Amino acid sequence: MSAVLISAENRFAPRVAPGWEARLELGFRSGANRTELHHRKRFGPLTVQRPFYPERDVCHIYVLHPPAGVVGGDSLEIDVSLDDAAQALITAPGAGKFYRSAGDIATLAQRFRCRGASSLEWLPQENIFFQGAQVQMRTQIELDQDSKLAFREINCLGRPVVKEGFEYGHVDTELDLSIDGSIHLKDRLQLDAQSLAGAAVLRGYSVSAMALFYPADESLREQARSVKSSHDHESINGITLLDNVLVVRVLCHSAGVARERLDGLWRAIRPLVAGHRAITPRIWST
Repeated sequence: MSAVLISAENRFAPRVAPGWEARLELGFRSGANRTELHHRKRFGPLTVQRPFYPERDVCHIYVLHPPAGVVGGDSLEIDVSLDDAAQALITAPGAGKFYRSAGDIATLAQRFRCRGASSLEWLPQENIFFQGAQVQMRTQIELDQDSKLAFREINCLGRPVVKEGFEYGHVDTELDLSIDGSIHLKDRLQLDAQSLAGAAVLRGYSVSAMALFYPADESLREQARSVKSSHDHESINGITLLDNVLVVRVLCHSAGVARERLDGLWRAIRPLVAGHRAITPRIWST
């Protein structure tokens, strides 16, 4: 089965100058004893390590971006497709870094398609947007009714650890989640220095994180609300049930605080959503 790429030329405004172009297609299917990465196609500086099986049946994949950073004019596309009953956990060894731009826009397009009773866990590290970055991010998640999902995104504006803010630059993010072809969630944020202080945007916080879990119900929401973090006093946390999609949001000043919060939620919720106890990817400890 071939994956369908989202065309950066169609989805994004024209760039002033071309940069790196990278595309990565991953296709998973259920094998006799475990999920197989049966389709892998890449172009440019995006690749994956060989599959790992720390829990036998679930395929663990690490996405690599060798340049270690994205600059204005770069275009990245990631397309992930799971056949019925396939199970995949995808993460990355380090943060995604988007550097200051002289005016060109960096674009990231992501599409995830889960068929039948497949299970996808998309758990990357944080995105760090350096001051002056110009970035557009588009994410499409397409599920079938019987699919399972754990998804997270952590966006850090500036580098608080070195006391660098985000006084100029622009980050435009958009996420659509559909189930059986029907849109269940549309999320859009346009972030710049002026919006950081807005009560309806980031309230002065520099880190915005979101996690999605499907399927979910009232009992799962209460389970999520019972999960505590040692840094809860440093963040604003929201947990909402939209039909049968659990939406978790975190605002804070540290990517580490956001990761700890979402990691803890994933460990508590994974047995209920994916049917597996939480096996922490080894790469998170390196």
